[in-house]
Amino acid sequence: MLSLLLGGSAALLRVLERQSGSICVDDIDISTITRQAVRALFNSLPQNPLFLQGTVRENLDPLGVATDERLVQALQCVRLWDFCESRGGLDEDMNEGTLSHGQRQLFCLVQAVINPSSDLIMDTDALVHEVLQKEFEACTVIAIVHKLHTAPDFDHFVVLDKGRIVEEGPPRELLERPGSLFKALYDSMQTEER
Repeated sequence: MLSLLLGGSAALLRVLERQSGSICVDDIDISTITRQAVRALFNSLPQNPLFLQGTVRENLDPLGVATDERLVQALQCVRLWDFCESRGGLDEDMNEGTLSHGQRQLFCLVQAVINPSSDLIMDTDALVHEVLQKEFEACTVIAIVHKLHTAPDFDHFVVLDKGRIVEEGPPRELLERPGSLFKALYDSMQTEER
């Protein structure tokens, strides 16, 4: 199932604590478990990822659980293997300037492919739909979106205002709902992109 969330992920990952209400994941109120346990529930693809000082292999798989074949396959899936191979492959040292902004986001997607969980949080403009649909078919994907043109690809959409849910439902239904805040946002973004 794919879900789409318009707003931040800080409350979901318990970076910020909620002031009221509850957030439940798999029927568990996340305020009742440790932050470490909450964060272990999710793969998170940040918009501005950070990398460890080390090799491509160490950054992709810090726990050393995947085979080299799986690492290469995952890099090929997002079309980064040729780039990595030309620079030394899995053993090449990484630094801040090794990858472009878009490549860093794809690299984080590879990390999520290698270390799957049942839930994926994305804060990125460059949604890699082919990879999401192939590698995360059985996952709930929570995407923080900045452009709404991909919204109809998701099953469910939640619109937040100051941390409160103001509207939710299947995006195609929200687009047809009179007075829909989602529809107004969608239409205004479509106008801006023209």
